Amino acid sequence: MKHAKYIVWFVLIVVACSKNDDKPEPENKVDPIAVQLEFPLKNSECTAGVDQSNDKTLVEFRWAVTENDSYELVLENLYTNQVTRTSTSNHSVEIVLDKNTPYEWHIISSLVASKEKVESERWKFYAAGEGVSNYAPFPADLLSPDEDLIFDTGTQQLKLEWQSSDIDDVSVTYDVLVGNENPPTEVVASDLTQSSFDISVSAGNAMFWRIATKDGNGNISYSKVRGFTIGRVSSISSFTINQDGEDYAAEIDAAQKVIRIQLGNFDYKKLSPEISLKEGYSINPKSGEVLNFHDTLFYTITDPHGNETVYDVIVDSGQHEVLSFRVINGNETYIGEVDSESATIFIQMGNFDYEDVNPEIEISNEASVELIQVSGMDLKSPATFTVTSEIGTTKEFTVMADIGMYRLNSYFRNPGFEFSDAGEFPDYKVFAGSTQTIYAFNIQDHGEVSLELVDEAGVIFDLPFSREQYDHYHSFETSSSSNYLTSVIPDNLPGGIYRLKISEGLRSKIYPQRFEVINDARVIRITEINKTDFSRGDTLIMKGVNLKRKFAVASNGNIYLFDERSRDLSINADGTEMQLIFSTNTYGNLKSWTGNDEKPLAIQTEIEEYPHQLNSNIIYFNVN
Repeated sequence: MKHAKYIVWFVLIVVACSKNDDKPEPENKVDPIAVQLEFPLKNSECTAGVDQSNDKTLVEFRWAVTENDSYELVLENLYTNQVTRTSTSNHSVEIVLDKNTPYEWHIISSLVASKEKVESERWKFYAAGEGVSNYAPFPADLLSPDEDLIFDTGTQQLKLEWQSSDIDDVSVTYDVLVGNENPPTEVVASDLTQSSFDISVSAGNAMFWRIATKDGNGNISYSKVRGFTIGRVSSISSFTINQDGEDYAAEIDAAQKVIRIQLGNFDYKKLSPEISLKEGYSINPKSGEVLNFHDTLFYTITDPHGNETVYDVIVDSGQHEVLSFRVINGNETYIGEVDSESATIFIQMGNFDYEDVNPEIEISNEASVELIQVSGMDLKSPATFTVTSEIGTTKEFTVMADIGMYRLNSYFRNPGFEFSDAGEFPDYKVFAGSTQTIYAFNIQDHGEVSLELVDEAGVIFDLPFSREQYDHYHSFETSSSSNYLTSVIPDNLPGGIYRLKISEGLRSKIYPQRFEVINDARVIRITEINKTDFSRGDTLIMKGVNLKRKFAVASNGNIYLFDERSRDLSINADGTEMQLIFSTNTYGNLKSWTGNDEKPLAIQTEIEEYPHQLNSNIIYFNVN
């Protein structure tokens, strides 16, 4: 047991020693040392250069030896303000200079082990010029105010301060130049002997100043230019959007950091403003970049020192458009077609009363419309309402739900034609007694609708319709409502040229399209059918005028033909009676083609100088 006790004490001692040995040593922080400049001398004429040409000289720059790792020589030409930087690990650098030119130089020292950098003093000198007996004073160093300071709006007076030296050690005088331009040209004080001057200032101005230093030998030098502002002044000179040849200029509020622009009645989704800035400033997004001015926008402006200012964009909208117009009745939605150019809205609606309609209207952002104008609208005749933009501009829209037709069509192979307000002659022909379908819209009540044929002399003939069907379709953006009116051209209608007119109460429409009705010996007409429901083994008997041993049956968009090749089809010699036997084969074909639905049947023929087939009247039958 005694032996074990010694072992424990030994372990404790070893552990304790190890802990003390691992304790970190404090770090010795090392920073670079600012060097002492040696040559060229301060405020001197450097004549030790090696000529390179008539106007160039090679000068060696030297500084004291230190423990730094690297150096950067910063050299500024005080005439041009051009700065060059030369890096080295040595304690001297040779550089070619312009003769008879003032320079300022300093050294930036660095160490690999440190992130810090330190600067030396700044020395000025003249690179000697041949035959020069005296030199212009060094450009003055501007001391106060600092570059780009912004003073309170109430500031009325500022003290400008500077310092200067002359290589020839002669007395100098100063001119003070102040103005809104860069560089300033107006001399506000001249021949000063002191190195300060008080100037009067006013709010809302960005000012620039510089000092001209003169000696008794007529030499003169100019300092750099500095700027200051009394109150906040925008760095944006102009912000303009051109649309359709018209310029829209923004107002810049520097105090609130806002770009406010009033735009007209056009689309704001793709606009590219032209932006002008004060010298030395940049902006993001850049001038000319395409942006959506419906979005929340801002611009970031960077000054010459890298400071950023964010300006918000506020758009005062001149838009007064109708973006969508829809009417909901029961489960149906009717979407209007908006024509912005003509300020009209055309809408096709269903079979209901149009006298008290409450539409849903979407208008431009920030625009408005008076509720009384769009509540309980009477669309039996054109109705109007006015959209007012955010800035007060207005646009009056007219809503029309006029009754009308868009197509007249025969069954089978006759192409029909489209109605429009253009006066095109469609070269369309029909037989008197033939069946036609008129596609109409904006019918409130079929029982109040009338169709009429108007001849070239203006004589009106009634065109009764026997069947009607309504169909409506809508998507998210469009809708259509159609009424299919089936009509038979009267048997006794004189042959000639006609137009079609549709009316419902006081609402009516007649189109310029004309078509020809043929009522002569060429007419094909079915006058009688023995019955309308047929089973296998029955015979369909048709009687009429100019019957042909061929006819067509339509079903589900397809056309099925019976002609001379059909053994079950026969016709008498004078074309007044035709029979179709429902044999097993014929019955099976009709059932497979058309099912149990009611089937339209017509006889077709071609007439001279007309490329399409003309139909007889339509008869309907069923196959049981």
